Amino acid sequence: MQEICVRLMEVYSKHSLGRLNRSVLAEEETFLDLLIFMKILTTILTKEYFDFASDENGDLSSGQQSANIVLYGLNILLPFITSELLKFPELNEEYFKLITFVCEEHTEAICQMPDNLFANLIASLEKGLKECGTDIAKSTLEALSGMAFDLFRNQTQKNSLTERLSLALKSMLKVVFNFVMFETFDVVDLFIPAADALWLLICCHQTDYTNLVQSLLATQTDAVVHQRLVDSFNKLTPADVKISIDKTSKERFRKNLDSLLADVKGLLCVR
Repeated sequence: MQEICVRLMEVYSKHSLGRLNRSVLAEEETFLDLLIFMKILTTILTKEYFDFASDENGDLSSGQQSANIVLYGLNILLPFITSELLKFPELNEEYFKLITFVCEEHTEAICQMPDNLFANLIASLEKGLKECGTDIAKSTLEALSGMAFDLFRNQTQKNSLTERLSLALKSMLKVVFNFVMFETFDVVDLFIPAADALWLLICCHQTDYTNLVQSLLATQTDAVVHQRLVDSFNKLTPADVKISIDKTSKERFRKNLDSLLADVKGLLCVR
């Protein structure tokens, strides 16, 4: 069944690219086609229909095989997914539901995607955080947390995959940092996932986080405001606290971040 689905996508891609060379596909028709394929891939990945028990012979689990199939399908479909098409709410929601699930649960697999598609995927996460509403922002933050968690656990494994992921998450650290510090967001739904994502990204990129803080402080010309920010950031990540991704560390960071935002976010948002 999965092979049939992928074959359909391959045929669609070949047929559609050929048509694109001669004329512009009707936007609504393309939207409906892509929506159907996205729903198929999501169904495969989330096990809503297929049974993905582990292989008894010790080979790749069916779940991992399914993830590979979904990523292959994404590779086929991503060139067709434009910013204009993502303005269709239903496609936008389905697309982000799929890519955030893939990023969170199958980090190693996405790191093996072709360069341009991997870059598109990371750019989509940034778009999902900043432009697509609370639900998608929450999923995006959870996906980033999953990716950062995997990177932190495997930092001793210096290879092309971890280096690629590290570079991508380094750029997303700045995005999440700015989102938390400067943007107005739904605190009830997003504070905990935002705090957790920021903490895990900090754990992976401590020096870059320090640079972000120093850059922020350098913009403050008011001595009183500058000192308040220094004190708040010192409390957020105390020098004597060991960097760790355990539950206690995350809860401590949430508490400290809540205090920081209550104390100085009003100052930060007036720039």
